[in-house]
Amino acid sequence: MMETNLPALDERLITRAIITRYTELLLSLSEVEVAVVGAGPSGLSAAYYLAGSGIKTAVFERRASVGGGMWGGGMMFNQIVFQEPAREIFQNLRKHRRGLPGPLRYWDGR
Repeated sequence: MMETNLPALDERLITRAIITRYTELLLSLSEVEVAVVGAGPSGLSAAYYLAGSGIKTAVFERRASVGGGMWGGGMMFNQIVFQEPAREIFQNLRKHRRGLPGPLRYWDGR
Protein backbone atom coordinates (compact mmCIF):
# COMPACT_ATOMS: atom_id res chain seq x y z
CA MET A 1 0.00 0.00 0.00
CA MET A 2 1.31 3.45 -0.91
CA GLU A 3 2.04 5.68 2.05
CA THR A 4 0.87 9.31 1.90
CA ASN A 5 1.99 12.24 3.99
CA LEU A 6 -1.17 14.29 3.83
CA PRO A 7 -2.00 16.52 6.79
CA ALA A 8 -5.09 15.80 8.85
CA LEU A 9 -8.24 17.37 7.44
CA ASP A 10 -9.62 20.32 9.36
CA GLU A 11 -13.42 20.23 9.14
CA ARG A 12 -13.65 23.95 9.95
CA LEU A 13 -11.35 24.83 7.06
CA ILE A 14 -13.34 22.68 4.66
CA THR A 15 -16.68 24.11 5.84
CA ARG A 16 -15.43 27.71 5.53
CA ALA A 17 -14.09 27.05 2.02
CA ILE A 18 -17.42 25.59 0.89
CA ILE A 19 -19.52 28.37 2.43
CA THR A 20 -17.24 31.13 1.15
CA ARG A 21 -17.14 29.81 -2.41
CA TYR A 22 -20.87 29.06 -2.51
CA THR A 23 -21.75 32.54 -1.21
CA GLU A 24 -19.50 34.17 -3.82
CA LEU A 25 -21.09 32.10 -6.56
CA LEU A 26 -24.64 32.76 -5.35
CA LEU A 27 -24.04 36.51 -5.27
CA SER A 28 -22.52 36.45 -8.75
CA LEU A 29 -25.69 34.77 -10.10
CA SER A 30 -27.75 37.81 -9.21
CA GLU A 31 -26.38 39.58 -12.29
CA VAL A 32 -26.32 36.88 -14.98
CA GLU A 33 -27.09 37.73 -18.60
CA VAL A 34 -28.15 34.22 -19.75
CA ALA A 35 -29.61 31.40 -17.69
CA VAL A 36 -29.26 27.93 -19.20
CA VAL A 37 -31.79 25.44 -17.87
CA GLY A 38 -30.48 21.89 -17.86
CA ALA A 39 -26.91 20.66 -17.43
CA GLY A 40 -27.01 17.90 -20.02
CA PRO A 41 -24.64 17.85 -23.00
CA SER A 42 -26.55 20.55 -24.91
CA GLY A 43 -26.97 22.89 -21.95
CA LEU A 44 -23.35 22.53 -20.90
CA SER A 45 -22.15 23.10 -24.47
CA ALA A 46 -24.32 26.20 -24.86
CA ALA A 47 -23.12 27.58 -21.53
CA TYR A 48 -19.49 26.85 -22.39
CA TYR A 49 -19.62 28.84 -25.63
CA LEU A 50 -21.73 31.67 -24.18
CA ALA A 51 -19.37 32.12 -21.23
CA GLY A 52 -16.36 31.79 -23.53
CA SER A 53 -17.61 34.76 -25.52
CA GLY A 54 -17.79 36.92 -22.40
CA ILE A 55 -21.50 36.54 -21.64
CA LYS A 56 -22.20 36.08 -17.94
CA THR A 57 -23.89 32.67 -17.92
CA ALA A 58 -25.39 30.44 -15.22
CA VAL A 59 -26.49 26.81 -15.58
CA PHE A 60 -29.38 25.50 -13.49
CA GLU A 61 -29.93 21.75 -13.11
CA ARG A 62 -32.69 20.11 -11.08
CA ARG A 63 -30.62 17.05 -10.22
CA ALA A 64 -27.58 16.95 -7.98
CA SER A 65 -25.36 15.91 -10.89
CA VAL A 66 -24.60 17.29 -14.31
CA GLY A 67 -24.24 15.49 -17.60
CA GLY A 68 -27.79 14.38 -18.30
CA GLY A 69 -27.69 11.37 -20.60
CA MET A 70 -23.89 11.39 -20.98
CA TRP A 71 -23.60 8.81 -18.23
CA GLY A 72 -26.29 6.50 -19.63
CA GLY A 73 -24.15 4.65 -22.14
CA GLY A 74 -21.64 3.33 -19.64
CA MET A 75 -23.67 2.69 -16.52
CA MET A 76 -21.45 2.43 -13.46
CA PHE A 77 -18.39 3.68 -15.39
CA ASN A 78 -17.23 7.28 -15.02
CA GLN A 79 -15.91 7.59 -18.57
CA ILE A 80 -17.28 9.80 -21.34
CA VAL A 81 -16.88 9.02 -25.03
CA PHE A 82 -16.91 12.06 -27.28
CA GLN A 83 -16.31 12.99 -30.89
CA GLU A 84 -13.21 14.89 -31.97
CA PRO A 85 -14.83 18.39 -32.13
CA ALA A 86 -15.48 18.18 -28.36
CA ARG A 87 -11.80 17.58 -27.51
CA GLU A 88 -11.12 21.33 -27.21
CA ILE A 89 -13.82 21.71 -24.56
CA PHE A 90 -12.46 18.89 -22.40
CA GLN A 91 -8.89 20.18 -22.72
CA ASN A 92 -9.93 23.70 -21.75
CA LEU A 93 -11.89 22.45 -18.74
CA ARG A 94 -8.70 21.00 -17.27
CA LYS A 95 -7.30 24.52 -17.02
CA HIS A 96 -10.09 25.62 -14.66
CA ARG A 97 -9.44 23.47 -11.63
CA ARG A 98 -8.98 25.57 -8.54
CA GLY A 99 -6.98 24.91 -5.42
CA LEU A 100 -8.04 25.03 -1.82
CA PRO A 101 -5.75 25.12 1.17
CA GLY A 102 -3.76 21.91 1.55
CA PRO A 103 -4.35 18.90 -0.72
CA LEU A 104 -7.98 19.72 -1.62
CA ARG A 105 -9.11 20.71 -5.13
CA TYR A 106 -12.39 21.55 -6.79
CA TRP A 107 -13.60 22.46 -10.21
CA ASP A 108 -16.45 24.92 -10.48
CA GLY A 109 -17.05 24.79 -14.18
CA ARG A 110 -15.76 28.28 -14.90
